[in-house]
Amino acid sequence: MKKRTVSKIGLIFYFLLTAVVGFFIWRVHTARLLPEKYEMLGIAFLVCLLLFIGMLFVKSRQSRSKVSRFFAGFFAFILGLCLFAGSVYGALMLNETKDVLMAFAGKDGTDVDLEKPFVMYVSGSDTRSKKLDKGRSDVNILMAVNPKTHKILLLNTPRDYYIPNPAGGGVNDKLTHCGMYGIDNSMKALADFYGVKVEHYGQINFTGFEKLIDALGGITVDSPADFTTYKSNIHFTKGINECNGKKALAYARERHAFATGDNARGEHQMEVITAMIKKASDNKVMVLANYGSILDSLDGTFVSDFSEDSMSGLVRLFLDGAGKWKISRFAVTGSGGRSTTYSTPNSNIYVTYPDPTSVETAKKKLNWYLKVPEEEN
Repeated sequence: MKKRTVSKIGLIFYFLLTAVVGFFIWRVHTARLLPEKYEMLGIAFLVCLLLFIGMLFVKSRQSRSKVSRFFAGFFAFILGLCLFAGSVYGALMLNETKDVLMAFAGKDGTDVDLEKPFVMYVSGSDTRSKKLDKGRSDVNILMAVNPKTHKILLLNTPRDYYIPNPAGGGVNDKLTHCGMYGIDNSMKALADFYGVKVEHYGQINFTGFEKLIDALGGITVDSPADFTTYKSNIHFTKGINECNGKKALAYARERHAFATGDNARGEHQMEVITAMIKKASDNKVMVLANYGSILDSLDGTFVSDFSEDSMSGLVRLFLDGAGKWKISRFAVTGSGGRSTTYSTPNSNIYVTYPDPTSVETAKKKLNWYLKVPEEEN
């Protein structure tokens, strides 16, 4: 093939490569998923790589040595091909990421000020249903997020906790029954009980976590005791246990093996969530390598009242603080008994009477985690 023909083909390939990389850079910018510093570094790297490939191409055409021309041209082609494939793949993954975030966001999602501390009510079920439940909730976690201090508190409240039900004018009810009157009612019940603003919610499906944990390469949990799960017959030893998705899900669901029942299950659920966040933030290369599988596993796992822009902002927030976030867990306790409730006025049913000391501790922790540093006030 003549040198001039090769040069024309090379130029066409380089212009095509420049167009694809330019489109990918545009998608990265418009997706608004990366913190500005990461976005600028990424763009600078792509531009430098593109210029380097161009320099190699020029050298392959101008060098007097046939060997130098061959190796420069070959290297430029291989690098260009990798950059082309990477840009196309990156653009496709960005589109899929935006689709997932749209699925996470509510249809009438609200914008959230992510520069200020906020509390999200995480509700859901640990049953084997593949759809998010809209009624009673087995999972009742308040997630306090402080962007200023990079601290997160997960506060678990047992499903049978005996607290005032706003729908009943403050008559006591089981927390799980509050969800029968809408998720906003559960949010208000917990907000009133702990004395904090709870303005946002997320519904979680632990069944979907099985695929997600496998996509992450498994997680590590620290079991408080030796036990075998009631339904799945999976054994855990006291201390560190490496878990795949199936094993982690069994750990998050188990309550029969513990005297504290729902309290233990709530603690395990928070531990699984913490372990997943830690695994994702500490293993960025693994996350990138399995990005497609991770996105696929997220289908049906979570939905919130955040707007799409706020979901994108939440991703930027966590990426910006990667390696800085510290997650703590706390669970309120109580004692079992029987009583009538707003939802069952004619029957004495099992409830958990709140332990005042643990509730007071929870309130103090929430206020502490939501506190803005003095220099920010």
